[in-house]
Amino acid sequence: MATSPITHRFEGLNVFDARRPWLGVYRLDVRLAAKAGQPTASLKIEGANECDFRNGFADKGSVRDRGLPSGNHTRYLRTMAASMETKHVFDADPSP
Repeated sequence: MATSPITHRFEGLNVFDARRPWLGVYRLDVRLAAKAGQPTASLKIEGANECDFRNGFADKGSVRDRGLPSGNHTRYLRTMAASMETKHVFDADPSP
């Protein structure tokens, strides 16, 4: 069982370059589940913007305290630096 917040720093990444976008786009998978109740969570990413994988890697902007409902989530990220930090804050059983 993880303790909130979960943070991770990714190092040695390729910076996004529109001439070779496949080198600077990364996929982040997040799964949010709880044994009971409705968990709540937010995701914050520094050093990359979300992008539209199916639309030429179009920039969708920064990921700042983006709410995540229960379930599996995939984000495609365009790096702006050689490192990226993620922070996932969650509450497995928020009070009503």
